[in-house]
Amino acid sequence: MSNDLSHFIFEMEVTIIDQRKQLVIEEILFWKEHKLLPPEYCDFLLALYSKGDGFQQKLTYKQKIVMFIQLFLLSVLIPFSFLIIYCTQFQIILQLTILILFLGYSVWMYYSLKHRRKYKNYYHWPLVTSFLLALFISVHLSKHYLHESFSFWIISIHFVFWILYGLYKHVHYLVIIGITSLLFLLIYAVL
Repeated sequence: MSNDLSHFIFEMEVTIIDQRKQLVIEEILFWKEHKLLPPEYCDFLLALYSKGDGFQQKLTYKQKIVMFIQLFLLSVLIPFSFLIIYCTQFQIILQLTILILFLGYSVWMYYSLKHRRKYKNYYHWPLVTSFLLALFISVHLSKHYLHESFSFWIISIHFVFWILYGLYKHVHYLVIIGITSLLFLLIYAVL
């Protein structure tokens, strides 16, 4: 009987210690998110309290729904951009205004997700959407205000920027997409 009681007390103590560690970890994450301590100190404390395993915050159901809605909105920006450019009779200024608003939302989502620890894995979607929207805007502007031959150079500058950004930020798929797209563009120009 005393063995069961001592086991129960031991489990209660472990539970209380785990709850205290969880509370400390949440406080450290709050400090890091609100920049109350340097990120290096927070990372060290998180590694210390989580025994080197790292600590990943779980998304709540509400956060998952909000994230799904935001990613869905990002995914429909590209088809809507095509609709606005090719299937409407809007004036060029209105088309560009809508496309720039789309681009602004996409860039805002990128920076919003990139700097939040919980959403760090989702920032790639708005990054690619932003690059594609910037490409659409540039090509659309060049078609209306510049000679057709400038479109080739504008598109190639975009792809070179994708490669350089991918190398600088270590986003390997951007480098691959940029090189592949640049090769296809060169083949198209030669043929």
